[in-house]
Amino acid sequence: MSEPGHADGKFPRPDLHERLTHVLAAVHPDVVFACYGMNDGIYMPFDEDRFAAFRNGICWLHDELVKAGVKEIIHLTPPVHDDKQLGTKGYNLVLDRYSQWLLAQRDSSAWRVVDIHFPMTRFLEEHRATDQHFILAADGVHPGELGHWLMAKAVLAWLGEPVAAAPSLQSTLPGNAHGKDIFDLSCLS
Repeated sequence: MSEPGHADGKFPRPDLHERLTHVLAAVHPDVVFACYGMNDGIYMPFDEDRFAAFRNGICWLHDELVKAGVKEIIHLTPPVHDDKQLGTKGYNLVLDRYSQWLLAQRDSSAWRVVDIHFPMTRFLEEHRATDQHFILAADGVHPGELGHWLMAKAVLAWLGEPVAAAPSLQSTLPGNAHGKDIFDLSCLS
């Protein structure tokens, strides 16, 4: 979905329905991590029609990946949204609902789902309790290095990596034989 006037009316939000076929044809992935949902509530209060579009979109994505022969599909819940006035009690409440539905697919549809939303929300709320100016994303949407570490940490923990007490990605590198090589390939270096 795209709200009216997105990008000052220059173009609608990019649509995965239009891009997925081309990406799959070019890449032929065996494993896909799909993080979908931040924009799907259009930054507005919860609405059943938008929620239905989100659910339909996720199911469509999953089905298309299965049809393309992807061996492992791992869905990630949407990241936290930090509203400038309402904190996690604004648009993030919409993402709570989207995340709860996606997490429920682990049982109802046997999907593989990693929760990044609620750990990020808890982290933000805990730090905001002692520092009212604490942020993970200056614009409320795009997290900085710490926010990206929290997302990566949730994925790594789900994959079985012992990162629970690690304060940063860099702190995990000495324990991995190829850690520095992988880190050097990343956009974080």
